[in-house]
Amino acid sequence: MTVWLFRAGKQGEYENKFLEDERIYLTWDDLNINLKEIASKEALYKRLVEHYELDKEKTAINWASQIWPIANAMEIGNLVVLPSKFNRTIHVGEVTGD
Repeated sequence: MTVWLFRAGKQGEYENKFLEDERIYLTWDDLNINLKEIASKEALYKRLVEHYELDKEKTAINWASQIWPIANAMEIGNLVVLPSKFNRTIHVGEVTGD
């Protein structure tokens, strides 16, 4: 079984949305790329460089390394943990669909 660690924004700004919707989200601003159409992590990296007009290659590599497994390796039945930024709670959920 795989367990995924998620954060709901740097300051927890998306935590209530995650919990109310009972969903997890990628919280990159303006990430309106259909990840199912990207064939490889390298292609995602190149797309991120273009989409965000990034000068630093390491930023795109870092982001692609975080985004790719979520879009392509996460499976139904995996667990998700979300440490709260507001209290000492660690929320635990199960992936039940796309």
